[in-house]
Amino acid sequence: MKSLKALQGLDSEKVAKAIEAEAGEALPDWQLALAEAKAGHFASVRTPVKSRPFDMANYLRSEEEIAEYLRQVLEDNDPAELAAAFWNVARARGLPQLAKETDLSRESL
Repeated sequence: MKSLKALQGLDSEKVAKAIEAEAGEALPDWQLALAEAKAGHFASVRTPVKSRPFDMANYLRSEEEIAEYLRQVLEDNDPAELAAAFWNVARARGLPQLAKETDLSRESL
């Protein structure tokens, strides 16, 4: 089986660390599940069920990404979506810093 050979050559520790880095937290079952899969024990592979809600603010890392996000929201012409987008951008930039830059209180934002 071609995919099994590829899996057996996989550095499961490196993959588990990358997954944990992306998740932003330790996921102890991942390394075990990957090691079991690498050993050919597919029936016993467990994946973590824990997830966190999607938060757009976590994905707005640059001014270019923020500009593109707002451009797409504006295309939809939905005031509620635009208000939510402004809130996401405010949180992505950091509310204290944004309050300082705009001379508004954090509560006003």
